[in-house]
Amino acid sequence: MPTPHSTVTDDSVLCVAVADVLLHGGDFVDAFHDYFHRYPNAGFGGGFMRWAANRNRQPYYSWGNGSAMRVPPVGFAATSLEEALSLARRSAEVTHDHPEGIRVAQAVAAVIFLARQGADKASLRAEVEGRFARVSAKRDTGAADAGIARGGGSLRSQIPGILMPA
Repeated sequence: MPTPHSTVTDDSVLCVAVADVLLHGGDFVDAFHDYFHRYPNAGFGGGFMRWAANRNRQPYYSWGNGSAMRVPPVGFAATSLEEALSLARRSAEVTHDHPEGIRVAQAVAAVIFLARQGADKASLRAEVEGRFARVSAKRDTGAADAGIARGGGSLRSQIPGILMPA
């Protein structure tokens, strides 16, 4: 990890934590807590910091982009799309148990897995739109929006723009 002359981000730290669980087994909650305590100054967000500092085992209903930022190892380790989706859910729901937090992690893991299988950009876009473009609920207002189907919502803002339609 970091040297005396480098720094890492919270996303990098948790990406390594996910890879650690996938390679060596263990529990995502324990790994996230342990890596947080090893690298407490990596720039973790307030909700995650409170959760990890207290070694809380219950999720905090986040729908931010953290679940997507830490999930890439899942797309590399999975041996099937179904496994990628399941592992992405497991890695996300320990903190990001809001449906958007889970969906965005699954979308990123699916894209990585399918790209590794040789899927082209159009196929990746179709997979994301077909599987993940559904109505989502906004946590703060309770109002529904059409998510990526209408070009708004948190999922669209968290998937790399190259995959999304103009």
